Amino acid sequence: LANKLNVSAATSHLAIIQYAERPQLEISLNQFTNPSQLDWAIQRIRYQSGATNTGQALQVVCVDKMLLTSIFSLL
Repeated sequence: LANKLNVSAATSHLAIIQYAERPQLEISLNQFTNPSQLDWAIQRIRYQSGATNTGQALQVVCVDKMLLTSIFSLL
């Protein structure tokens, strides 16, 4: 996935939020800029069973300081 998106410090960035009953920020935007490390981290994300709470997950995106910091550092 990271190689297909051309993830690096100078190009694409990837954040992952798991949308479950309790949304969880798994990887923030600037956490990994090396494709191999990002793929490794993605493989280690544990699946959360239960309902999907998309509304709460979107609030996490808007409020989470780590994610906002990552976004604004790209501007």
